[in-house]
Amino acid sequence: MHCRRRASKRIFLAAIAVTAAAACGPQTNEQDNVVTPAEDNVLAAAPPPLPPEPAVLTREDILLAALRAASATAIGRNDSEAQKRIDGSRFEFAMRFGCATEAAAPDARIEAKMAADPAGTPAVQPKEAPSRQWQSSMGWRYDAERKRLEVTAAPDIDLADPIAAQLAGQTYEAVNGFWIPKPWLLDAACPATSGSLVTKPADGPWVGIAQFHGPEESRVQRRESRSYQKIESLPPDKAQELRAGFDLVLSGRLRSLASGKVVSCIGNGPNAAPTCIISAEIQKVELRRVDTDSLVAEWSYG
Repeated sequence: MHCRRRASKRIFLAAIAVTAAAACGPQTNEQDNVVTPAEDNVLAAAPPPLPPEPAVLTREDILLAALRAASATAIGRNDSEAQKRIDGSRFEFAMRFGCATEAAAPDARIEAKMAADPAGTPAVQPKEAPSRQWQSSMGWRYDAERKRLEVTAAPDIDLADPIAAQLAGQTYEAVNGFWIPKPWLLDAACPATSGSLVTKPADGPWVGIAQFHGPEESRVQRRESRSYQKIESLPPDKAQELRAGFDLVLSGRLRSLASGKVVSCIGNGPNAAPTCIISAEIQKVELRRVDTDSLVAEWSYG
């Protein structure tokens, strides 16, 4: 009898212990039973990559655009819409000059610029080039006795030019730029020597690159009659390969005129190529020596 009571007591105590253990055990939070959406466990998606920088247009790109614009003008086609794709494009345009295959000495306009006062105003009036024997306004000369190198690039597009004046109209009050020597060369390079004995004078320029300045724009970039010039000391042993030439390098952004065109052309009749000027915001001008691939001088704007 007593044994049965003791056994019952032990069972009762064991039941109480189990109940107490269950009550003191870890509690389950209702939130623990909520299934987290799969997307919350995934790292935030990486932002889409930035679009690639637009390519910088080269001399070849720009000359081909000028050729297309000249063709459109010659056949009476309006290419304003087609030109929108290059408006605002960054560019770098090189012009080679002073090669061994051409006269290294500057023409009359350069000679006048080199005799200029510090402000850049010619000390003498330059001669006018014959109408069908246009010469580049860029050149260099080396004085071995004085060990001095002069490199000059004189802008030759301004409002005194009838083509520039016609394109500027009443909208722009200044124009500064260059007629492009040998625009049939898609690379800035010296032409190869020819075995031909037949030569002809250079035709007048048909394509140039220039900046058109409106009255509201800064006057800092207006070169007026001032040339880009560098004079430096150079020993004879460092001047052996100067006839490899120099590059005038313009860079910046192409910019359409009020007409909506980056390349504006004026026709010269059915049997002659139109004359075109490429409108650009010129942000940097460099003179570079070809044989050493070195910078001679640099001018930056903005």
